[in-house]
Amino acid sequence: MIPFSIRTNHGGVSISVHRLFCRLVIGWLFIAAACQPTSPDPQTQPTPEVIRIHISPALSWMSTYFNGCAVQVGGTAVVIEPNISGLGSPDPGVISFQWGEPDSTGNSGQALLWQTGWDDLVFIVHPDNPIKEMSYQDLQLILSSSNPHWKKGDGSDAATIQVYRYPENDEVQVVAEKYLHAPVKSTLSTALAPDPEAVRGLVAVDPTALGYLPRRWLDSSVRELKITGGTPQALHQAIIASAGQEPQGKARQWLSCIQGMMK
Repeated sequence: MIPFSIRTNHGGVSISVHRLFCRLVIGWLFIAAACQPTSPDPQTQPTPEVIRIHISPALSWMSTYFNGCAVQVGGTAVVIEPNISGLGSPDPGVISFQWGEPDSTGNSGQALLWQTGWDDLVFIVHPDNPIKEMSYQDLQLILSSSNPHWKKGDGSDAATIQVYRYPENDEVQVVAEKYLHAPVKSTLSTALAPDPEAVRGLVAVDPTALGYLPRRWLDSSVRELKITGGTPQALHQAIIASAGQEPQGKARQWLSCIQGMMK
């Protein structure tokens, strides 16, 4: 580049256009750098308080509440783990959630308990099943029978009933058997399902099926079978939180948030 000169009126200064341009660019770069926001030092960021939670498959729908309250409280991170020991985990840093009346003979006998909400046990059938309701006594007979059948309008046997139940000691199974005052018999027409989501999916594709699950799992893929008689209040069960020690700080705020959301 051929330098051009710029001369002042006083004739005392002569600067090449090329050199002037370079100085202007360098000055602009210094200004731009000074205006950039400084990156926060990662070492100064607060460490989130970790809240460890044990839940059963029947309560997996609560994860939305857990994460929502973590955001609302702020500064917390929720770690959700399967509940393999029921209420009252031996780890004092864990908050456990269970549906149904706690067993005072287990770990929960030494745990602190909080009621966080309610849910109801409902019995479900395929949407095409013509039976809309059933007596409590008939339900007891079906679930204790070795070869239960649906009935036709004239009272004769129709298709064999495919019953879907849960593993022994599963909280949904415990609630159902307390309501029935008898165990659900395991027969050739009874199949085990691991959780309410599985029961709902199986009943949704089987017109001969009968199952049961917490109401919060009910959707349009299945239909509730109304049960007449019995003890309806036994179907209404609390959702219980437990811990080996009183939650403090943000964990306490988080638990209060859960209780508020579940009202």
